[in-house]
Amino acid sequence: MKTFEPYIEERLEDLEININSPILEKYIKIFLNKGSAFGSNHSTTQLAIKGITSLPANLSSALDIGCGSGILTILLLKLNYKEVLSIDVDPFALNEAKKNIISNFKKVPQNVILSEDEINEINQKFSLVVANISLNFIYNNFNTIVSLVMNKGYLVISGFNHKDKEKYVNLASKNDMHLVSEFQEKPWISLVFRKLSFWYFQCK
Repeated sequence: MKTFEPYIEERLEDLEININSPILEKYIKIFLNKGSAFGSNHSTTQLAIKGITSLPANLSSALDIGCGSGILTILLLKLNYKEVLSIDVDPFALNEAKKNIISNFKKVPQNVILSEDEINEINQKFSLVVANISLNFIYNNFNTIVSLVMNKGYLVISGFNHKDKEKYVNLASKNDMHLVSEFQEKPWISLVFRKLSFWYFQCK
């Protein structure tokens, strides 16, 4: 039986968020229905968004770990990712994510899957993995999360204090993950890593 402590972010009214996309050279509008699943204007979500929108345009597949309201999933779809897997252990969050996706696209696009799968049940690699989730979950499952990133792919993590940066950088370096960029809104920080094997550097 799954045990978890859901993160709550009360939205008492419908919300429209405008996100600047340097890749598409325009603002992306995301509509969120009122609800309680995490993910809207909280700093950790906005920092994760900055990380995602800083990435190149040629990425095709993404995994959204702990999708909550679905805001990052919706962003990925609007950034033209061809395949998005969004997971959350909270079925109520998945229901909200589905509702928000439908509100933005009038239906659930064929290239997105919403699932209660846990990360150790996933058997594929992605060009981007994003996790805006609790500090302990990311740290305790870091090796598994990294294993889901394809070589030359990216990892965006958010949801923790900027003082924990070095802990993640050190952990990442042991997994062929190299820090690309970071975004801060103290006390919060998001980190963007790229998986580049030692072999890659030798061949450059």
